Amino acid sequence: MAKQICGHCGTVDRTKRQARGSLLGEVALWFLMVIIGPFTAYISIFIAVVFSLWRAIDKKSICAECGHDELIGVGTPRGKQIFEKYHTGQ
Repeated sequence: MAKQICGHCGTVDRTKRQARGSLLGEVALWFLMVIIGPFTAYISIFIAVVFSLWRAIDKKSICAECGHDELIGVGTPRGKQIFEKYHTGQ
């Protein structure tokens, strides 16, 4: 994978993966499934499972320092510009 720089803070190659969506939303969805599950059985279970799978599978890369998802390849013109802004004279 090519080196990436954060467009927000200038950190180079310090990324982490973060699940999309909200953990609180996922917990609320499972809680609702338990409460209304007997009445809507398969529909509520299906929705809760699909949401949980989406959160587990579809993760995005974010900056490990500031948490922004504006990651740019260092070799691109914009990446070089950001690198020069944060890393000249160091």
